[in-house]
Amino acid sequence: MARVLGADPGRPIVIPEASLVLFGARITRQEDVPANVIPVPAPFTIFAADVSEENLVLARGYNLLYRAAARMTPFSSTAGDPRNPGDDFPNVEQAFGKQSVAPPTVYRRGTGAIPSRTAGFGDLTFERFEPQAGFDAPAPNSSAASARFIVPRVASPELIADGAIVLGGCDLAAGVRIGHRSCLHGADAPAIAVGRGTQIGCNSSLHELSLSSCRIGADCNIGDRVVLHGPLEVGDRVRVGDGSVLFGPKIADGVTIGAGALVFGPVEVTTDVPDGAVIVPPGMEFLIAPSASSIRGSLPISAIMMVAWLAIQQAGGSDCGLGALSLLT
Repeated sequence: MARVLGADPGRPIVIPEASLVLFGARITRQEDVPANVIPVPAPFTIFAADVSEENLVLARGYNLLYRAAARMTPFSSTAGDPRNPGDDFPNVEQAFGKQSVAPPTVYRRGTGAIPSRTAGFGDLTFERFEPQAGFDAPAPNSSAASARFIVPRVASPELIADGAIVLGGCDLAAGVRIGHRSCLHGADAPAIAVGRGTQIGCNSSLHELSLSSCRIGADCNIGDRVVLHGPLEVGDRVRVGDGSVLFGPKIADGVTIGAGALVFGPVEVTTDVPDGAVIVPPGMEFLIAPSASSIRGSLPISAIMMVAWLAIQQAGGSDCGLGALSLLT
């Protein structure tokens, strides 16, 4: 939610190396920089490295998916070998369409498949894992646990706008409407759920960290250019204004999140959040830039969401959940 907008194209603003631009910063002159940046905390550096590695892993997974969908090269010359895609496997248009198939990925630390989550490249079977109600992960010893290509489950596919993408492990109830150029990114696992009658605007995105989920309730109204980042729990009848970012909180039923607001961390939101507010957990106020909106502050920790962030940390510290927890503790 920071903005770095220099007024003079001939004098670009320079952010020093190894700096973190603080939440909600408004930098229009070089003189604004020192007060609005801090040295990058170590957990954020870990997160950045993990994101880079995850992008490489996903690229390899998509190459594998394309080979299978295009029937380019069988993985075995033996007829009927389970490593070859079957006749019911999606073709390229289906696999990369509005309801896209998610490829298998490996755990970014290189320790093999994530238990009950996604597949390692050593398992090249093309059985598709159909998400179950509530996205309960398959048992670690089940055939689905070593994971498979994941297909979304959408009750009202006609309500997905052209240009929108529902990818992989997404469960959309009846009447869910997705606006143009929005993306629901369930590539890592079946972990995104949207309740009946919820509307998501244009150019918005929903995604989650590994070993977490992004769950949106029924009859919600999500605006344009919104980022909903799991771990995230949004109740029923919630309104989220244009340009807002929610990363980690639990939002109670009926709450309104104002336009351009940022709510970060495992906090409990039970009352409306004003436009442009920047909200963080207690003890993390130092992440808010001095030039940010005057509406700033912290909210109590949500016990439920803290469990989700701890699960990320205990899984190996491969996501920025580790960053928040390390800063909190």
